[in-house]
Amino acid sequence: MSRILVISPNVSDAVLGCSGMLVKHVAAGDDVRLMILGDGITSRARSLEIGLQAIDLSILEEQGRAALAQLGIYSVEFFRLPDNRLDQVPLLDLVKTIEATKIRFQPDVVYTTSDCDLGIDQKRTCLATVTAFRPQPGDNQAALYAFEVRSSTEWNFCERDRIFLPDTFVDISSTLQDKLKAFQALTLEQRQVNHARSVEAIVDHARLRGSHVGLEAAEAFMLLRAVRQVENNSAGAQRCVLAVVAHPDDETLGCGGALAAWAKAGAQTHVLCLADGETARFYDRSAPEAVVRIAARREAARKSVAILGLSSIRFLDFPDNRLDGVDLLDVIRPIEALIRELKPDTIYTHHGGDLNLDHRVAHQAVTTACRPLPGRSVQRVYSFETPSSTDWATESHGPVFRANLFVDISAHLGAKIASLQAYDEEMHPFPHPRSLEGVSVLARQRGACVGVAAAEAFMLVRELYASGTPSDELSGVAD
Repeated sequence: MSRILVISPNVSDAVLGCSGMLVKHVAAGDDVRLMILGDGITSRARSLEIGLQAIDLSILEEQGRAALAQLGIYSVEFFRLPDNRLDQVPLLDLVKTIEATKIRFQPDVVYTTSDCDLGIDQKRTCLATVTAFRPQPGDNQAALYAFEVRSSTEWNFCERDRIFLPDTFVDISSTLQDKLKAFQALTLEQRQVNHARSVEAIVDHARLRGSHVGLEAAEAFMLLRAVRQVENNSAGAQRCVLAVVAHPDDETLGCGGALAAWAKAGAQTHVLCLADGETARFYDRSAPEAVVRIAARREAARKSVAILGLSSIRFLDFPDNRLDGVDLLDVIRPIEALIRELKPDTIYTHHGGDLNLDHRVAHQAVTTACRPLPGRSVQRVYSFETPSSTDWATESHGPVFRANLFVDISAHLGAKIASLQAYDEEMHPFPHPRSLEGVSVLARQRGACVGVAAAEAFMLVRELYASGTPSDELSGVAD
């Protein structure tokens, strides 16, 4: 059983944003609770004072309780802060209010509104939630997700750089009717046809989000931050993990600790290297010295993955640092073929904004090969950072790497460093980032960001929960 906390300015936002998934949490036996910060209605009066005099807040709260009962949820706390005026409440007071529930409840997963929203209450709630759940050593590291709110998230035309870009999708095909019943219980929130909060629009939006990932209906989320203990995943033996990298050594530099943790959990763990990693140093790829260096690099890779305990490593023969000269389709096809063969559920690959052009091509090829069509095995795609490429890139190369998923590799940092020693020809002396000490420093720094001794950082590209919820990654439930 997982402990699930929803923090929302009002009940309607929670119902619109994540109620279909909350029904699945309840069905799984999870303990689901809600914090409703705002009163949800007094902004409709000319002033807060008039609103408090004219409106009986208990009536709205009873509607909220009735709506949540449709979802099987009976634990909710109302704080009655002024509606659409949370920016007038000191942030510290909001944070302390949330922290009190955090300490008491110790949630495993938290859902809240997004800072991409038009509404100030939604923005403020997100900021206060992230602040209250800042990671501290020894804390219960709750995973934080933001949900979208109809007539707020999609109406934010003012901040073009703050767009809700979902990376997590939950199938609500079987719970969409529960969501609608809960919303219909909120009689004061009903809108006419063609409004974003009409029943018709809610259904259409769920179907649209589902069509993005091959489902009948879905709710969409943005991962704000999560820390995972991969080796504790009880379904590890049922999982298949594939790392698709540009060059031999990228798999160890970028996700060697996570791969070792998956192997420890019993998962099948495989690596595919696209380019040879050597021939950029030669004008003629067929030169005898080039052939020798390619063979040596592949032998080093085999030694490295053996130290990590991985299942296999495979090599394609694309030219090093020249993937931009290869038709992208020719890079995609062998990746797709291996996915069909291995049927991995989890993919690791490069960040799309790296300095190294082979990394960028690898990211594009992988995300294309893993497009979420019905019946595909891949449920999760993560991009990792590569020392001396991700950290040396500028915005001109693509999106900046902003980590939101951390894997605790405290127990596997030693194996990662040992496996890198197999690539002695590729390593540099400190303070180069691609040095043994540089890699150790990065792991410790990433760990310090989330309260563990060592971690690897990732950006979530996409997670799809076709049969469960995000808490499955805590308990190890297999899809």
